[in-house]
Amino acid sequence: MATHVVTDTLSDLSGQPADRTLAFGVGKAKYEIDLTSDEAHTLLEALQPYVDAARRVGTRKAIGR
Repeated sequence: MATHVVTDTLSDLSGQPADRTLAFGVGKAKYEIDLTSDEAHTLLEALQPYVDAARRVGTRKAIGR
């Protein structure tokens, strides 16, 4: 007997089929959210002025290793 499992990812906002999962952080908390393309565009557009003014943090790969 065969089993076929289908997993549908739905938008955390609207419940519609999600196209993207976005990860972001606020303070020390990290989040992920599943969104439709339109919802993701709206979120990224709203965050863009803050991203443009912010400093990027995180680890960097060593050069020459």
